[in-house]
Amino acid sequence: MLILKNAICSRLPTSRLDRFTLFVLNAMFVALVAGYFSRILPQLELLVHFQIQYACVLIVIFAICLVRRKRLLCLLALLMLAIPLARIVPWYVGNNQISQPAALRILSSNVNATNEHWDAIQEMVLTTDADIVVLIEATTLLQDKLQAVESLYPYSFSHSLDTGAGFLLFSRVPLVDTKAHVNGVSKIVTISSKVQAPSFEFDLVAVHPIRPGLRHGCTLNEGELTQIANIVQGCQNSVVVIGDLNTTMWSNGYATLVKDNELHNLRKGRGVVPTWGANVFRPILSIPIDHCLVRGDVHGVSFDTVSLEGTDHVGIIVGLVFD
Repeated sequence: MLILKNAICSRLPTSRLDRFTLFVLNAMFVALVAGYFSRILPQLELLVHFQIQYACVLIVIFAICLVRRKRLLCLLALLMLAIPLARIVPWYVGNNQISQPAALRILSSNVNATNEHWDAIQEMVLTTDADIVVLIEATTLLQDKLQAVESLYPYSFSHSLDTGAGFLLFSRVPLVDTKAHVNGVSKIVTISSKVQAPSFEFDLVAVHPIRPGLRHGCTLNEGELTQIANIVQGCQNSVVVIGDLNTTMWSNGYATLVKDNELHNLRKGRGVVPTWGANVFRPILSIPIDHCLVRGDVHGVSFDTVSLEGTDHVGIIVGLVFD
């Protein structure tokens, strides 16, 4: 019995570095499971968005403990690493890639309302050469600066350009029955429009719900995601939901929106693709909050990103085909 006790004690953290490592592992565990309790305390859902970062930290801890031959700490780090990996890895598998040219390409970019790099925004739009352009946090001044771009697109729509949360839509294909739906407390709008072309038709829903925060947690964002869901449910055609959802794929609000409306994220099979956060080391310091979700006879053939000076988002460019 004494031998067993000594064997267990010999594996417990004893040095200051070991105790600090155990503290970090405890903090990681709390962060990883916090989302399960967000219905009780909405602020806890703020922690679910950083699965990539948790995985990176745990990999570093595991490597350090492996070098130091701390078997118990290695085992703890490895067991915990399974949690974020179970949420990350499925985004890299399980989607049948369609190898055919896109019938339609859409650019969506949160350009940042304070961004004054007008030439960079114009160059992004011209270079991507998308058939439909959705600019989020657009302003009246930006609209004036993009007159040359607007002349290339016969169909356009703008709304709330004086609020800092405006939308600018440019399209080469007809936009019919375009509406602005005011969301909840934030008064940020969601844009819906019927896109009609000779060979396809679908409902476009451009989104930018309020971001989560410490005061209300995920409550307001989830409320506006519910309003977006109501718009999608009212669509009779195939649907494309695109824009800045201000939430990641691991949140309850996102899961409900996608499940209840049978939406498919074009990221599936292409990776996590972070779109918001630090410009340096973006793949490991950013999170995926810009999305394109589809339903019906519309399918994705590509999901790419484009950088833009003056904003903390990267734009997304999707290629679509239709049955």
